[in-house]
Amino acid sequence: MEHWGMPGIGGNLGKCAVCGDTFLTEILFGETVSQVVVEGISQQLSIHTARCKPKLQEVMNAGGDWKLLPEGPLREAFARAAEKLGEGHT
Repeated sequence: MEHWGMPGIGGNLGKCAVCGDTFLTEILFGETVSQVVVEGISQQLSIHTARCKPKLQEVMNAGGDWKLLPEGPLREAFARAAEKLGEGHT
């Protein structure tokens, strides 16, 4: 499975799929970066464990409506997909 946003070798700070911020704080303080799988996305996504994982869980508990996601890469990906499918977005 491919990974998206994972921090790694060469100074790559990564990018959270939910909020779009880097993992600089997690790297500096040795904090965990979560890896999640979201239905409709073929890659394993990296997200902030403390601040973005609970937000994603709230969306999933509310039926998985992508429009409830905060502004960020994951919401943008679902909005583009909906637009291509002719569903529009808000």
